[in-house]
Amino acid sequence: MLTRNPPASEIPEAAKPRWHPAQHKIVTSWKRTTLALAGTGGGKTSIGYWWLLTRMRLYPNESWLVGFPDYGLLELVILSQPDPERLTLHGFLAAHGERPILHRRSGHIETRNGNIFFVSGGDLVGWQGAHVKGAWLDEFDDMPLAAYRMAMERTRMRGGWVLLTGTPRHVRWVKEE
Repeated sequence: MLTRNPPASEIPEAAKPRWHPAQHKIVTSWKRTTLALAGTGGGKTSIGYWWLLTRMRLYPNESWLVGFPDYGLLELVILSQPDPERLTLHGFLAAHGERPILHRRSGHIETRNGNIFFVSGGDLVGWQGAHVKGAWLDEFDDMPLAAYRMAMERTRMRGGWVLLTGTPRHVRWVKEE
């Protein structure tokens, strides 16, 4: 197990995105909180997929948290992505050899390198007790500030990170925080 944040040069080639340099910078950031703001179709969800996969491979057998504003959006991104140009998270993990097993009832995906638990920004009670290595909050701008604070708290004990992805709509609390 790694005890330090590896430089980008140590990230496996298969886990590096092949897009814009700014996207690569976000995926390889080891800051406690990283923010990715872009318009619709800007690649934010893909960044989240790569960010999660990279860390799962560097820190196997850890738990991860993926949050969405509501369970409806979570269902779309995880299982039934309406965008034919983009895989669901489950499909992305399968395409990269993680052999994901979806556990709908308990709200998580089990992979070769750890477990990914899903939560809603509208239901912070479901986050209680989780201690995870990293948290990705997709469409964070539609979540309350309490969701970000909960993600920071849930990753603190494991010395982890938080990735925020969203469009620049309601981001006043980010500027204040």
